[in-house]
Parts: sequence; structure tokens; C-alpha cells
Amino acid sequence: MSDSSTSITNHAPLFIFDVGGVLIGLDRPAREALIGAPNDLAPDRVRRLAEANRAFRLGLIEEDDYIALVADLHAVDVDTLYAAEDAFLIGGDPAMAELLRRLRARHRVVAFSNTHAIHWRRVSSQLLGEDAFHACYLSHELGLEKPERESYEAVASREGVHPDNIVFIDDTLANVEAAKAAGWVNAIHHRSARETIAAIDALLAPGILNLSSKTE
Repeated sequence: MSDSSTSITNHAPLFIFDVGGVLIGLDRPAREALIGAPNDLAPDRVRRLAEANRAFRLGLIEEDDYIALVADLHAVDVDTLYAAEDAFLIGGDPAMAELLRRLRARHRVVAFSNTHAIHWRRVSSQLLGEDAFHACYLSHELGLEKPERESYEAVASREGVHPDNIVFIDDTLANVEAAKAAGWVNAIHHRSARETIAAIDALLAPGILNLSSKTE
């Protein structure tokens, strides 16, 4: 998904979307049906699995190393693990897809996701498309993830936008609270398409958003 900021004339507000649980669905049972639940593993394997997942999300290990390690921990073959990773990600609410298209036509819209290379390939090639966002800020490329404060600061800095001008949408409350602590006061906790769309439409009403002319 390439950055096409030069085609956007209205940068304020900037819309920043989490992806999993907001724009696409997450089907944990489908993944576990193929490789089993992590809690079914021995404690040492659970710890090593958590470490591998975090390292891959932060881009600290290569895909081949991650796949080999996690397949071994789950005692499955590589093809089964790839199938499980794909099964975990499913299509989202059509109303959220329409919201994304509507906002993108008039505003700058970017993704900010804790993810890894395997999942993002499926998101961009099969679920949302390569042109869904004007830019993508992904944990495995940033080397940072939510709710670390540095991750929010890095995104705002790269976008050159003041926190007052950001509208952030995430389904994880801890990430929303961390965003507000970083100055992203217009952070929305996504619970349903209906509630999120209503919250965004309310913010876009004339005179509601207190947009700043400053950048950071």
C-alpha cells in the first residue's frame, strides 16, 4: 500500500485506523481448529510462542525462522501453520468498508496496526486491497507496537500532524487510552460499526473538531 499523500488536499483531520477487529474480522477458533489453542501447550512452549509472536510482530525475526519455530511448538507442518494464519483473518463489516472509502475520498486515511508480514500480505492482497490506505504504519516495519507511547509519537511525527488533528479508531481499549495519553484526544473505542460511524460523523459536524494549525 503506497503513500499517496500528494493526492489529498484536505489533511485535517487525519484518520488513523487499527485494522484487525475494526476493518477485518479475527477468527481465533478457525485458527485453533487447525493448530490447537496456545493454552493447550506446556507452559514453556506457551512462553516461547508468545516470545516468537512478539518478535515477529516487531520485525525482529525473519518469516522463515518464525514459521519453523511456531510450527515446531504446535507440532504441525508448515503448510498447516500457513493455512491457520490465513484462516485467522476474515472479511469485516461492509459498513466499515464503506466508511473507509467515504473518508478516504475526502481525507487522509492511514493504517496503524500491530501485525506481522504473513497477516499483512493477506490483508493487502485479499481482504482490503493495496490501495485501502494512503499510508500504512505496521509494527513489524516500525519496530514498535501499540500501546507503547513511542509508537503513537512515531506515527504522528511521520505524518507531520498535530495530535489535535488525529481521529484514531481501535477496538482495544488499552490502545485507545494510550492514544489519549499521547495527546490523540479524538480517539474512538470501536465496539460496533454503528457506534463508530456515528462517532465519526459527529466529529465531522461543522464546528465540532478543534483542529490545530500546528504540526509536529
